[in-house]
Amino acid sequence: MQFVNIHTHKPSDNNSSEITNLVVGRDSIDNILPERFYSIGIHPWYTENLQKSKEILTQYAAYPYIIAIGECGFDSKSLLSLSEQESLFVYHVELSEKLDKPLIIHSVKTVNETIRLKKILKPKMPWVIHGFNSNAQTAKECIKHGLFMSVGHLLCNGETSIAKIVDQVPLTHLFFETDESDLPIDAIYEQYALLTGKSIKNVTETIYANFARNFLKKDGNN
Repeated sequence: MQFVNIHTHKPSDNNSSEITNLVVGRDSIDNILPERFYSIGIHPWYTENLQKSKEILTQYAAYPYIIAIGECGFDSKSLLSLSEQESLFVYHVELSEKLDKPLIIHSVKTVNETIRLKKILKPKMPWVIHGFNSNAQTAKECIKHGLFMSVGHLLCNGETSIAKIVDQVPLTHLFFETDESDLPIDAIYEQYALLTGKSIKNVTETIYANFARNFLKKDGNN
């Protein structure tokens, strides 16, 4: 089975199709491997030298093994004001649209802000909120406005919001990720199957189809 890991900071050697996230201003970018998939972006925590970071991002983003832009978005811990974060986010959106690459979004209690900008900017590329952990109403709003939700290790804690409502999110709007966690990606798939009663085979096939269609630009059956 082909497990897709849409967002990780700890690349593995297993058989998953995973996207390793490169944080400009934090991660070493010179050692990336062209046989792997990557996303690249300016995380709202790492904005000390913004002009230089933008130059690096623009330089690398067009590389063929960079298949997504981000993570980027909004966070109260950022050194930037909310308006400055919005300006940086729009910069990522414009790059995503120019290069025809999906956008990976960091959104801490700012999903409404993300939806507001999606309605204004009307992007053609898919937007994926990584580490999604919110209530059913927020999930419904994401679905309504065509956002994907990527779910991680919090799914394995039965007290989290996402564990309680994930069965209400269609698989067609879902991805799975490990982010900074040491959990293997298949453990998150297995937990999802346990919570929803769906077969692992059905889950992996549907998620891979999502991945192939939106990130690889091909039919998921190929």
